[in-house]
Amino acid sequence: MTDADARRTTFSFAAPVDNSDAWNLHLDDFANRLLQAFSGSSAMHEGETGSRPFDAVSFEIPLNGGAWLRGLVTAPHPKVGAVMALTASAAEAAVLAHWIRDFYAPSPDLVCFTSELALDQGATDYDRLPPSADTQAIARVLQAHIDTWDG
Repeated sequence: MTDADARRTTFSFAAPVDNSDAWNLHLDDFANRLLQAFSGSSAMHEGETGSRPFDAVSFEIPLNGGAWLRGLVTAPHPKVGAVMALTASAAEAAVLAHWIRDFYAPSPDLVCFTSELALDQGATDYDRLPPSADTQAIARVLQAHIDTWDG
C-alpha cells in the first residue's frame, strides 16, 4: 500500500466550495464512523487549533503493510470542515478519499480535494474526486494532481 519513494503531500478533502455544508460535518460523528470503518484506528480531539480557533480531531488509520495514515479533521464553522491526509502518498490518501466518498459524504459527487503542494503554488480551485472509481483509480487521480503541481 505504501511506497517509501513516493512524493508525499498533505491532501485536503472537503465538500464543494459553493455547497460547503453539504457533508453536515460533525467531528464526533466523523470520528465514530472512521473508528467503526477502520479496525485498529484511533481518533483524538485536539481542541481548538490555529490562529482563528476551531475544533479539530486527529486520527490514524492502519494501511496494508504495517503503515499508518495520519489525518486531521477541522471544523471552522458549524457543519463545515475539511479532512486532511497528512504527509501522504497518493495511494495512501486514496484509501481515506474512497471511504469519505462512499461512506461519509451524502453523495459521491460531493467530494473535492486539493493539496498543500497546490496551495503553496497559489492554486485556489479544488478538483473533484471521480464519483465512481475504486481506490486504485482514485490514487491515479491524486497522483496526477501531484504530478501537475510538482513541477
